[in-house]
Amino acid sequence: MTLRKNSFVSIVILLLTGLVWAKTPSEPRKHFGRSLPQMEALRSPHSPLDVLYSWTEGPDSILDLETIVATINVPESFNVEDVDAGVTITHPYVRDLTLWLERDSVYIDSFIARIDTIWDTDSTFHRDTLWGTEPIDSVARVLLLDLFPGDDIENMTGCWFDDDAGRGIYEGLPPFTGGFRPLRSMDTQFAGHDAQGEWRLIVRDRFLFDEGVLEGFWLEINGIPSLTGTVTNSVNGNPIANATVLVMDTSLADTVGQVSTLTNGTYSFSRFPEGTYRVQVNAANYDSAYADGIVVTTGQTTVQNFTLVPRVGFTDVPYTGSPVPIPDLTQVIVPLEVTGLTGNIQDLDVTVSITHPYIADMFIAIQHPNSDSVVLFNPPLSPSLGANMTNCRFDDEASTPIGSGTGPFTGSYRPFSNLSQLDTLEPSGTWNLIVEDAGEADEGTLQSFTLHFELPLTEDAEEPVVVRDFQLHPAYPNPFNASVNLTLDVVRAQNVELLVFDVTGRLVETLHSGMLNMGSHRFIWSPLSRASGVYFVRAQTLDANQTIKTLLLK
Repeated sequence: MTLRKNSFVSIVILLLTGLVWAKTPSEPRKHFGRSLPQMEALRSPHSPLDVLYSWTEGPDSILDLETIVATINVPESFNVEDVDAGVTITHPYVRDLTLWLERDSVYIDSFIARIDTIWDTDSTFHRDTLWGTEPIDSVARVLLLDLFPGDDIENMTGCWFDDDAGRGIYEGLPPFTGGFRPLRSMDTQFAGHDAQGEWRLIVRDRFLFDEGVLEGFWLEINGIPSLTGTVTNSVNGNPIANATVLVMDTSLADTVGQVSTLTNGTYSFSRFPEGTYRVQVNAANYDSAYADGIVVTTGQTTVQNFTLVPRVGFTDVPYTGSPVPIPDLTQVIVPLEVTGLTGNIQDLDVTVSITHPYIADMFIAIQHPNSDSVVLFNPPLSPSLGANMTNCRFDDEASTPIGSGTGPFTGSYRPFSNLSQLDTLEPSGTWNLIVEDAGEADEGTLQSFTLHFELPLTEDAEEPVVVRDFQLHPAYPNPFNASVNLTLDVVRAQNVELLVFDVTGRLVETLHSGMLNMGSHRFIWSPLSRASGVYFVRAQTLDANQTIKTLLLK
C-alpha cells in the first residue's frame, strides 16, 4: 500500500516537473508539425448588414485551469445568416487556451450526439436518445480554438473568427489581428437561429503557470435580408456602387433604414418590422429614383431593384472650317473631329445652316464614326419648301416634324429619322455631315453645323452646379495647341452667339448662333487653319455679353 502511494506521489511529481520543464524559457519552443507562414491574415470587409454587439462586463481574468464565460445579450429578433466573433486576449501562452461560442437552442425531432470534445473534464457532449415531435432544449456550440500548434505565441489582439476569412486560425501569428477561420464553422451551426437571446464565449485555460485576461468580446451578426436589390445604370446596365438607399415610412416623416450599395451594386436590409415602405435611391451624378408601396413580410425577402438615369452635361462641337459649296447633283461630305469627350451619348441634336434657293433639293444625313448614319432631311423634290436653313436644329424631342416646315427653316424640328439610333454610342472620332443636291439649276453652300451632345457626368465629377448667372468661363487649356474647351452658363433658354475674334477685331469663327437651353454648355474650338496668336471669344445675347482671351500656340 505504501509502495503504491509512493509510486503515485512520484508520478505526480514527475508530471509537474515535466510541465515546469516544458515551459522553462531557457528551452527553445518548437512548432508542432509544419512551420507557420510569416504573413498575417487580414480581416475581410463585411457587408453593411452586420450589426456589432459588444461584451460590456469585462475585462475578466483567465486563471490557470479555470473557465470564464463572457455573455452578450442580443435584444432584436431576426433570423441569423452569418456570425463572426471577435476577441482581444492578453496571455503569454495562447496554446493553453480553448475557446468556443455557444448559445441556447431548440431542436425538434433531433438526435444530438457528441459535438466536440473540448476537455476531458468539461466536454461538449450532449446526447438525447429520444425521437419525437416536441421541442428539445439544447445548446449549440462551435469550437473556435483548441491546442494551438505552436509555442511562443502571445496575445490575441482584435482577432476575428470569420468563416469567410482567407486563412485558418492555425495559420496565424501573434497578435492575430484580422480575420481567421475558426476550427469549426459558425455559420453552419448558427444560421437560421433566432439571434435574440444570450450568446456566450467560453474561455478555458488548460495548464498551469501562466494566466491572462479577456479584454474584449464582440459579435457581428448578419440577418437574412428582409429587403434587397441591385442598383444599375440605365444606359449600360453597369452596377452603381456607393449609392445611398433609404427606407422611409409611408408618411415620409421617418427614415427607418439607410445603407450604401456594394461594388456589385447590391444592397440589403436585414431587420424591418412588417409593413409598407417607400424606398429611395440617391447617387452622385444620377437622378434619384424611388418606389412606393414596398411590402416587407417577416420571414420573407422582398426584392426591389432600381435603374438610375445618369445626369448629363451639354457639350457642343461646332464645325469651324470654311463654308463648303454644294454643287448640283453632287454629294458633299464634311468631316468633324470630336475628341476629349467621355461617356456614351445620352442624346444628340444637330444644327445645320445652309443657303440654297430650293431647299427641297437637299438630302442631309449625319454619320457616326462607326459608319452608322441617320437621315436628317429627305423631302420630296416638289412642291417647293422655300429657301435656306438658318440654325435649323434637328431634335428628336421637337414638336414639329421637318416635313411640316418651310424655308427658311429656323428653330427645332424632328429629323426624318430618329437620332436616338446613335444613343449609347461613344462620341469621339470623325463624324461626317453628308449633304447632297439632288436637283439642277440651283446650287448652295453649307455655312456651318454643330453637334450637340448630352453626355453623362463622369463618376468623379462634382454634383452639377446650379446655373445662376450668364457666364463664359476661362478657356482650358490656355495657352492651347490643337483645341480649347469653352464653357458657357445660360440661365434661361435664349438665343446665344459664341464668336471668335482676332486681335484686330475681325470675326474669324462663329462657334454657335441660335437657341441654347438653360444649363452649362461646353464648346470645343479646333482652329486648324488659324495662325498662332491671341484670340478673343465673346458670348452674347440680347441683354448680356462676356469676352475672354485665349492664346493659340502652334
